[in-house]
Amino acid sequence: MNLFAPRHGAVVAAIVAVIVATPSGAADRPGLDESQAFVERLADEAVRTWAMHESDEAARNEAMDALIRSAFDIDFISRAVLGRYWRKLDEGQRHRFRELFPEFVVEVYLPHIAKYSRDHLRVLGARPRGKRDVVVKSELLSDTGDWIEADWRIRSVGDGIRIIDLSVAGVSLVLVQRQEFEAVIRRDGFASLVEQLLERKNRAASARG
Repeated sequence: MNLFAPRHGAVVAAIVAVIVATPSGAADRPGLDESQAFVERLADEAVRTWAMHESDEAARNEAMDALIRSAFDIDFISRAVLGRYWRKLDEGQRHRFRELFPEFVVEVYLPHIAKYSRDHLRVLGARPRGKRDVVVKSELLSDTGDWIEADWRIRSVGDGIRIIDLSVAGVSLVLVQRQEFEAVIRRDGFASLVEQLLERKNRAASARG
């Protein structure tokens, strides 16, 4: 599936413009206010995108895919989830992983931003983390009616700011994926991880038609 097909090009471009257009410089820690506004804007855009394409599942999936790819620093996350194994890969292996991993990121993070209106997301504030990052604290309303802690880790990149991790109920999704991926590589090798990611990608493509 071509994620940037002309049929939905205007929608994709609008999403990218809304999420990427932030004033932060690449070398600086993002501002607390702009980081908080970034998460709020992401939630608003997710709700708007979902409602706009509610009757067209293919268009909705494509638009939500573009939203996640523009909001998350997928290149950073791809290195982080492989941990020490990233340095052991040759350029061909890294390229292959970068081809397959974005689909996995969309699959993992989509449930955490889809269909959350402001009534279902409470942004509580932001605080610095280390020298480069900001953590935006929030709560998500679950299907059971409970509020779940969700912390968004934000970092400056070349053309704005991006999410580099999301912790839900105190559990880092990047750390969870690193543990799973490293276990696969230790047990069966990098080729097995690539095969599993390819299978996931093919299943997702079949489900989307």
